[in-house]
Amino acid sequence: MKVGKILSMNSLFTAKISVEYIETNIKYGKSLKKQKKLTVHNEIEGLKIGDYITYKECPSISKTKKHVIIGLKV
Repeated sequence: MKVGKILSMNSLFTAKISVEYIETNIKYGKSLKKQKKLTVHNEIEGLKIGDYITYKECPSISKTKKHVIIGLKV
């Protein structure tokens, strides 16, 4: 399970999340903070923008949704 932060709630069953990770440059060894934006399937009520959630991969639900929200991060 991975952790992400909710950026927007597009529609009833869709949310856009941001996943941050640290990548190290091979040549210079410098650490860079990067982020990836994903569209996820949401069936949980009561989530707000800014909440940290856990999600996992699943079979494709639509063209861009390949992940589903499991719950709030504890």
